[in-house]
Amino acid sequence: MTKKIFAIIVAAMLCLSVAVSASADTMTYVYDPDYNLTDSEIAELHGYAESVEEDYGYSVIFCIVSDCGEMTCAEYAEDACISFTDAENAIVFVHNTDEGVYDYYLEGDAAALDEALIDIMWNAYDADDSYFGGLSSFYATAAEVIENMPPVVDTQTGDSETDNAETVTEKADETAENKDDGKKGTVSPIWIPVCLLIGMLIGFVIINSIASKNISVKMQKNATVYTREGSMVLTGSADNFLYSEVDRREKPKNDEK
Repeated sequence: MTKKIFAIIVAAMLCLSVAVSASADTMTYVYDPDYNLTDSEIAELHGYAESVEEDYGYSVIFCIVSDCGEMTCAEYAEDACISFTDAENAIVFVHNTDEGVYDYYLEGDAAALDEALIDIMWNAYDADDSYFGGLSSFYATAAEVIENMPPVVDTQTGDSETDNAETVTEKADETAENKDDGKKGTVSPIWIPVCLLIGMLIGFVIINSIASKNISVKMQKNATVYTREGSMVLTGSADNFLYSEVDRREKPKNDEK
């Protein structure tokens, strides 16, 4: 029983370590150290951001902070890009709530975005009174902006094509109305029992391996295994009964012949 309990504890620890590792590898798309958003809201927004990255190859990150420290918003955005993603293409927005200002940082092909498209994304966020509603609109708009953004200019030919910002705005509004239909990228609940099963299986194998090495005594028909050869010589033996019980009853007398 003790070994089984120990195996369960080991399995639980393995599951926790897997969960911690998975958590450490989770991409940060929405950074909200002041808890303006709930955990469920952040999880839903991460689903939008993951969808954008899967579809278009761009990491879109939004930071809501009350203080940028000694950095400007632009410097904070660049630092967040380095800290939160290793994607080649990234768009990072920072909203300083105390000062009421924002700025951004563009990485890779995102540098092709002009101020008009940046304003479209910011206005989608700023138009909603709630953080969650604003960020939902922001990610829906970001998806449309990226899909219709101008391509990077070919340095050899100088050719490039640009889309009208008004067209991007119209498509972003259409997507925002149906944003709930495009949720994806969330972690499936099926992985929870799978991780538990894997942890218990590994724990069972480890404990059985340890327990098999701890067996030093086995059932024997005689006690010869407990003596060394030549260490003891028996010269005689006898059976001694230490306890006995005797019942005595008087024999009944028969007076008749």
